[in-house]
Amino acid sequence: DNVELYIVNESLQLLPDGDVGELVIAGACLAEGYLNQSALTSEKFIDLTIPEKGTVRIYRTGDLARYQTDRTIEFLGRRDDQVKIRGHRVELGELEVIINQIDGVKQAVVVAREGLVGQKRLIAYLVGTTDQVNQAGIRKQLEQRLPEYMMPSAFVWLADFPKTSSGKVDKKQLPDPELKRPDLTTAYRKPKTTDEQAIARVW
Repeated sequence: DNVELYIVNESLQLLPDGDVGELVIAGACLAEGYLNQSALTSEKFIDLTIPEKGTVRIYRTGDLARYQTDRTIEFLGRRDDQVKIRGHRVELGELEVIINQIDGVKQAVVVAREGLVGQKRLIAYLVGTTDQVNQAGIRKQLEQRLPEYMMPSAFVWLADFPKTSSGKVDKKQLPDPELKRPDLTTAYRKPKTTDEQAIARVW
């Protein structure tokens, strides 16, 4: 009782159903703050103006979510899981939701890791619904749903995810992907011309 949940944007404005924003909590359930951490308290426990209600005290969860049409809340990951890939902002939680909807995927976790030249790249860790993985088919489904910059550069299939003591996925324990050519729908073709061979050597 007396718990209120809102979805707000970065300017702390209420968002309509379907829009992704930060989940904030109001009501009698709130704590007074963090013990002996005044700076964190002032950052997380703030006032929010609600139309027809006035000013209410809220707690900023840092969770990304959205209200669905039936007023249930869909959780989309952490706000601090937002990364920049080649100049584009990518919400890792939202990307995970999309991959989890693909046939053949039981659960997906996406992380951003530094590549060999210092640029971040997206790595998708997947648990399949069966032992037989159709990676080419899964990649094709994703290409139809995702813009190019959101496509993971590597897919790592696991039997299960490593877990922390609290039961959450331990992203620090996820293995590095193998440095090999991914399973693409286009067959490999050796460079033939002098220009193609020169480009291949440089690349």
